[in-house]
Amino acid sequence: MMMNNPPFDNSLTIIALPREIQVSVLTYLRAYDLTTVQQSCRFYNDPDLIHKVVTFTAQHVYGQEETGISSNNSGTTIPGVRNGKYTLGSLRTLELTVVARALSSAEPKAGFYVSKAWVKKTLLWLEKMNEPAPTKKLSKKQQRQRARRLSDVHPPWPDVNGDLLCPHENLQRCNAKSARARRRLMDKQAWKILRKLYPDSTQLESGNGECLQCLMEKETAKKSEEDAAEKAKLERKEPLSNKHVRRVYTRTRGFPTHRLQETSASTPNAAVCASKNSCPLVAGKYYVIPRSWCHQWRRYIKTGDVSMPLPPEASMLLCDAHKFALLPPHLEAFLHGETSQLLSTIKKQPSEQDDNGPSYLASAASRSANFHCLPIGASPPVVDSEAMQALQAAGMSHSEIISQQMAFMRIQGQVAPPAPPRSPAAPRANSTGNTNAVANDNDDDNNEFNQNARLDRENHLVVELVTEEEWIALKDTGCWPKQVSSFVFSLTVAENGCVSYSTQPCRDCDPTGSRFTLRAEIKYRRKRWEPKSVEQKRIPNKLNY
Repeated sequence: MMMNNPPFDNSLTIIALPREIQVSVLTYLRAYDLTTVQQSCRFYNDPDLIHKVVTFTAQHVYGQEETGISSNNSGTTIPGVRNGKYTLGSLRTLELTVVARALSSAEPKAGFYVSKAWVKKTLLWLEKMNEPAPTKKLSKKQQRQRARRLSDVHPPWPDVNGDLLCPHENLQRCNAKSARARRRLMDKQAWKILRKLYPDSTQLESGNGECLQCLMEKETAKKSEEDAAEKAKLERKEPLSNKHVRRVYTRTRGFPTHRLQETSASTPNAAVCASKNSCPLVAGKYYVIPRSWCHQWRRYIKTGDVSMPLPPEASMLLCDAHKFALLPPHLEAFLHGETSQLLSTIKKQPSEQDDNGPSYLASAASRSANFHCLPIGASPPVVDSEAMQALQAAGMSHSEIISQQMAFMRIQGQVAPPAPPRSPAAPRANSTGNTNAVANDNDDDNNEFNQNARLDRENHLVVELVTEEEWIALKDTGCWPKQVSSFVFSLTVAENGCVSYSTQPCRDCDPTGSRFTLRAEIKYRRKRWEPKSVEQKRIPNKLNY
């Protein structure tokens, strides 16, 4: 048995509503949405209904001030008019015009925030939409230029304030300069227009301020960072609770002043050598540490700008040829009582400035354990074994024999004597004999190079001394990673003032820093001659892409 469907009652649908209500409802839709409604329902494909919707939207939704359309207008003020009536094309043109006027309006003191990036993109897109079609045919080059200029123009994104939102869907926090560059204010009417055309936009009122939750999270993160920095600072400075480590940290003279030999006229902190050419330190064991490591370790303890240093590496004191210890001249001069300070340069006597060559050779001439310096590229002199035994039996030491052999070689012209250092009072003349051009060279030792630079020139490595107790304290308090081992160089001062080393010293290699600080001289050279006419590459007059 077939059942007949009841007839459809149109009085129960939206089309049964009065025309005024339907017009009011349709004004909430955009032109794009009304086009879909017009194509899906025959009832709404009515020119009179569409004309009323466009007129009501222009007068009551956008306002007559924005659209310029009133009830007395004839319907020809905007394009898209057909048979004296507005169409959906007219509504689309009206929307673009209203958006352009709203975005170009003056910025009020208070209102609603809008993204400046969105405004810029929208205005560029509106310019592209309103650009008239070319009246004449464009060339290929003009077409490429036009396509390149409009290639990055896209419709604006649905949310006006999408780039101004924080993760909590509130106004993102930023400084005043960034706020002026990223957002602007709009009045209530302009925001109402944007909200109607872009309903997915987030409303951000200027009176509500920025996100408070982001502020709390920022303050919490800042407090956590401060706590972590304070904790790291306490961990870095924890070794300073040990008095021996604290003594090394505050040391400025490079050696333990409390271990100096006392005299009747001085205190331990201001003591001097007990006698000439004797070790100023009391008997005990001392460790040699590179001064560069001490600088890095003190900086790590004080600021934490650098990472924790590795254990002090004394292998840089070993010579490359024999793997013996190269004693820095400033250390050896201090241990033999020639200087009262460890970190001081070795000064020559006036009578030794021109005869004995470098200062470290002049000062070492008075020591029994004398060492000599081989010029770069020269090999040590070879002495016959029988002659060596005979000379040693006569009372000459090995260093004295080598020094005598070097003197004979200089006499024979095989080895050039080392050039004496230039006196600061004697200006060096240039190639033309004019001394005024090099007058500033007189202050090389006084102004250009400071104490540290002079130490680097005179020593291949500048070192500091620590006591055995201080070394053990540095190692036990975690001043460097315990998993890493390093080469350690130490010396022992006996009761009689003799100094012995954990590694045999090398007396055949240069312990100074002259090989690393050679001063290069650049001579003036005339500019190379070049022909006046140079052949250029052929370039076509016109390039077709």
